[in-house]
Amino acid sequence: MPMLDLRGGSIRVDHLDFGRENFIRRASSTPVLEIVSNDVIITLPTVALTLATLTGTETLTNKTIDLASNTLVATSAQIAAAVTNETGSGLLVFATSPTLTTPVLGAATGTSLSLSATAALTFTDASAQIIPGATSLLFRDTANAATNLSITDAVAVTVRAGITITTGGLAITAGAVTGLKRNPFIDAAGSDTLTAARSGEVILAGEAGVQTYTLPAATVTGATYKFVCENAGGEILVTPVGTDTMSIQAAANGASVVTAGGTGIKNTAATNVVGDHITIVADGVSQWNCIGISGTWATQ
Repeated sequence: MPMLDLRGGSIRVDHLDFGRENFIRRASSTPVLEIVSNDVIITLPTVALTLATLTGTETLTNKTIDLASNTLVATSAQIAAAVTNETGSGLLVFATSPTLTTPVLGAATGTSLSLSATAALTFTDASAQIIPGATSLLFRDTANAATNLSITDAVAVTVRAGITITTGGLAITAGAVTGLKRNPFIDAAGSDTLTAARSGEVILAGEAGVQTYTLPAATVTGATYKFVCENAGGEILVTPVGTDTMSIQAAANGASVVTAGGTGIKNTAATNVVGDHITIVADGVSQWNCIGISGTWATQ
């Protein structure tokens, strides 16, 4: 077998051919060595190469970059472009004290939620809000306009306009709500036209002469009023509107009486005494029914 024995010497070759399309060659103008066998080329660097020595666009396959010794410089946008399963957009976020803009959270668990001094907590499904103020906390309805509940300095709680819970009790402003409530009312001006919003009032009739109280329509189911005689020289006249009727007992345990449409009932000065009273409630259609009575009452 032919051999080339250099015995410690050296020889420079650019191409070493073993025949049958097997050879070793030095790639032209590059410090690389190519081993070729049947058109398959294996390229070997002839010098130790580092990333610092590479210029232009290089492709690294199955390589590990030691970030302790190397610096990888990239923007959040470049990293987002390099991955395919990201969600959301914007900047890269780390765990400690990140600033997020309009995030959409799924089922989240945490120990606290801290908002800025004036930030509102909005519930998207119902468009309702909880809004902090300087000295209060407001709970608003789906229109984000009317305040349904206002808590101020743990002193007063306002449930809609006109209803306030304070250290002194429950305060309800006349006309604030439609519904049942108990709000003693002293009628010092005599006659009065009542509204459904004033349902629940106890009217103390203390004037001399005839005091006429005109009821609202009986269409508000459960609207209730109580009339109490506070002056034996006065006369209480309670009258319905339109064709509404009134069903009463002429006296306690007496016979039932239904007035004609639009006709009221009265407690006359000739027979009344201080403390006589009557309580009526609307049936939600067209009639006021007596549910409590003392003294003598008659149709108008």
